[in-house]
Amino acid sequence: MSAYKKLKSQDAFVSTYVAKKNWYYSGSNIINLAPLGIQHIVAESGSSDYLLSNDNDHGPTEGSITNQGTFKKELTYRSLQQLYYKDYSVSGSIIEPYYQAQAELGNSINTSYTSSLKLYDHYESSTLIRTGSRKLESLATVYSFPRDIIGTHIEPGSFKMIPAYNATVAGAQQDYVATNYVEVGYIDAADIGNLGYLNGLEAIVDDGEGNLELINSKQHGVIGNIIYSHGIVILTNFDVADYFKKNPNLGILSWKSNQPIYTYNYHVKVSDYEFNHTLNPSALTGSNNRLRNNVSGSDFQPYISSVGLYNDVNELIAIGKLSQPLHKPAETELTIQIKLDI
Repeated sequence: MSAYKKLKSQDAFVSTYVAKKNWYYSGSNIINLAPLGIQHIVAESGSSDYLLSNDNDHGPTEGSITNQGTFKKELTYRSLQQLYYKDYSVSGSIIEPYYQAQAELGNSINTSYTSSLKLYDHYESSTLIRTGSRKLESLATVYSFPRDIIGTHIEPGSFKMIPAYNATVAGAQQDYVATNYVEVGYIDAADIGNLGYLNGLEAIVDDGEGNLELINSKQHGVIGNIIYSHGIVILTNFDVADYFKKNPNLGILSWKSNQPIYTYNYHVKVSDYEFNHTLNPSALTGSNNRLRNNVSGSDFQPYISSVGLYNDVNELIAIGKLSQPLHKPAETELTIQIKLDI
């Protein structure tokens, strides 16, 4: 049987810590992204006014990643522009940082020199991106990661993806490298036509500041962006985006997620004068349930073997088992600490 004690508000509290989990997927040729919930989406700009009824869809019929729904290419493009790129000029640089600073301070600005474009929250990973650039060309390819596999965000500097093996691209790469026509990894769609960038098998990584680069990045520069908090990978370089538009499959994919772990802490404080008698039925004898002689002496103290937690309507919600029965002291206060990780 049990004895009951109502906890005070200060005896129950929640603490949290962040666990970083490594994710790594690879396949003999192609990773099946559908079970992970990762979506492959194409975004394309248009020159005329966009209507939702425009027949410009992107969905399962245009890629081998299934069960992803149907998307409007131009609507996706405008969403990317609004969320992540609208503060930046066509060259990729931020438009007039001075005017933005003045606007953020609440100062008057001549709209002929600037506009509200500089007041968007573009989810930059740090202020360092202000000295760099973001550029959205007429075509972008997006990989969208669901919340349950990234947690609060993708850990900066941990993302890596490698396209599935492409024999045609590999052959073209070998031909050009053999003749010293271009260096390995050089981006130039004209070199191999519509196959995309020459080193189509090269890994794409993030630099820890929200930029995506080919792994031999010094000669290419930024080819896209990753929005860590949203789990959005955006390939913006036209050649790279065009390649992944036509070849969405991946051979290797890895990242590190951040999962908050919530710990519910309960401090059960038992005073010296509490719970000094056993309620165990085995300690009773006779028809009138008298205490047995061996537990009725003044030196007897019960043992605590488990603690149950109940809600306000007396429903048992958790049981904490002690590693071994705990002898209840008669002259000192006892505190039992319970932790539940959820």
